[in-house]
Order: sequence, then structure tokens, then C-alpha cells
Amino acid sequence: MTSAPGGRTTETAPPPADRVDGQLLRIAFILVLGTFMATLDATIVSVGIDRLTEEFDASVADIQWVSTAYLLAVVAAVPASGWLADRFGGRRTWLAAVGVFLLGSVLCALAWSAASLIVFRVVQGLGGGLLPATGQALLARVAGRNRTG
Repeated sequence: MTSAPGGRTTETAPPPADRVDGQLLRIAFILVLGTFMATLDATIVSVGIDRLTEEFDASVADIQWVSTAYLLAVVAAVPASGWLADRFGGRRTWLAAVGVFLLGSVLCALAWSAASLIVFRVVQGLGGGLLPATGQALLARVAGRNRTG
């Protein structure tokens, strides 16, 4: 209820139940951004193969392991995401995944050789592998059963 001029009160209608509120949109944006970054990192090395072979004086086959290591780590992390979320909570797991992904990204930027870059991409992939599944589960929980079908 709100007060109108002249002392009258007017009834304000509650928002429709099927309307998506701003908080849900903000949460969805953040969760999707994490998934986007992890997915982007799966293919980002492809555009820099020539530069990486020059920078690290490595063969193309060695540099291809940079992408392969990331993808193998993602594949290893995805099944663990459900167990980790059940054990530690979805929010905590997602935040830890962002932290591991960020740490791996910083270490990749500081890599001094192809071998170190490969190891750091594994760290990055472990965090990146947790982001999509955990993010989807969090989004489904926040959205509620009536929106997830």
C-alpha cells in the first residue's frame, strides 16, 4: 500500500510471479561470465600457436599440449563438481573454482617455458572445469523450480 495525495491509500500489485527480477539477472550474468571465460580458454591458444612457438622456442606439437592439458584437466574436474558442491556448497565451490581459474591464469601469464605453461594450464583447467556445471546448478537453485521446468 502507498499513500496518495489527499490521504487516500492505493494498493500496489506485487510483481508477476513469472517475471525475472534484477537480482536473478545479475547472478545469471556473473555465472554465465565464468562459464564463458572457461569455454573461451579452451580454444584461445589456437590463435597464438605461432607466437608461443617463437616465445618458448618450442615445437608446434609441444605447444598443442597447452590446449590438450587444459582440456584434460577440464574433463577431470567436471565429474568432481557435483561431489564438491554437495560437500562444500555450490557457492563455495564456484568461488573456489573462480579462484583456482584466476590463479592458473596468472601463472600462465608468468610462464617461463612451454613446460611451465602446460602445468599452469592444468591448474587453470581444474578451476575452469568446475565453473560450468556448478554455475548451472547455482543458477537453477536461484531461479527456482517454477523457472527450471
